Amino acid sequence: MPRRSFAGGVSAEALARAGVEVPRAPGRAAAPNAGKAAEQALYGFLDLLRVEYVPQYAWGRELDPPRRFQSDAAVPAARLLIEIDGRVHGVNEKRERDLERQNLGTLAGFSFLRFTPEQAKSGEASLMVQKFLEARP
Repeated sequence: MPRRSFAGGVSAEALARAGVEVPRAPGRAAAPNAGKAAEQALYGFLDLLRVEYVPQYAWGRELDPPRRFQSDAAVPAARLLIEIDGRVHGVNEKRERDLERQNLGTLAGFSFLRFTPEQAKSGEASLMVQKFLEARP
């Protein structure tokens, strides 16, 4: 099957039509805990767009005091952390922890992009990641 090339002007609908059952990039190991459909979709679309990312990215050691956090994906070279927020993230206690975590990450020099599971599954999230990366100097 020929590889599809998705240029910068590709729409979320075109990515969705392409599907996420895409062979993983050579040498990329499956992410631990990557069974969630939204995360798998995000990883598939990022692979299609050839974005170099790390799934299930651990961070926080650079904080003072050091902390242990994990983001759904990251582009370490751009200091970008990617989060997919399902329903549980709307619960007050979880929301407060998410806000604290994001604020600490921002103070440490990270940028955050947050998406709903639907945005990850449709390809919209991966296109936003691509736009973020293209806008960087």
